[in-house]
Amino acid sequence: MTFAIYLAHAAGFRGAEIFSCGWLSVLDCDPPQARELALDAKRSGLIDLRMAGDVVEFNLARLDHYAGKA
Repeated sequence: MTFAIYLAHAAGFRGAEIFSCGWLSVLDCDPPQARELALDAKRSGLIDLRMAGDVVEFNLARLDHYAGKA
């Protein structure tokens, strides 16, 4: 799940659209189930995630320490 989120983010998906992208549908996850699994990944310390209603913000720096560095 976490790697699917990472791949979706690398492919340009952002916010809540990540939960309905092809990378997660390959795992047979519908968007509500994907949200729950993303929260589990957050609890495990794999990703930083903030959700408020339809606004979703991912920080994947824990997976890729070079992300965002020029």
